Amino acid sequence: MAALVAARRSDVRCLVTVAAPLDTHAWTDAIKVSRLATSLNPADYATGLNRVSQVHFRGKLDTLVPPHTQRRFLALTSARVIDRESYDHVCCWERDWAELAAQSCLQR
Repeated sequence: MAALVAARRSDVRCLVTVAAPLDTHAWTDAIKVSRLATSLNPADYATGLNRVSQVHFRGKLDTLVPPHTQRRFLALTSARVIDRESYDHVCCWERDWAELAAQSCLQR
């Protein structure tokens, strides 16, 4: 949702996502569920975000939003990706948020 909103606005300077399904087609295919027929796919709007500083955090152990499902979105942007080796979809984003935010474009 955040990527879709940022792509449509001209006043967004920083986009940060955490374990986000940035390509909903690849994501639903990977987890073997039906595609989101009435939802927009952030990957279709990725090039519109090249004017925005972006940091996307991914958990390497995330099985709910596997990191490889973001490949197309990331190939279309100049985004920075920060992979956390021991994180999954839940652990440990909240606990480490101060450290993570400091690595993002939020502090600039």
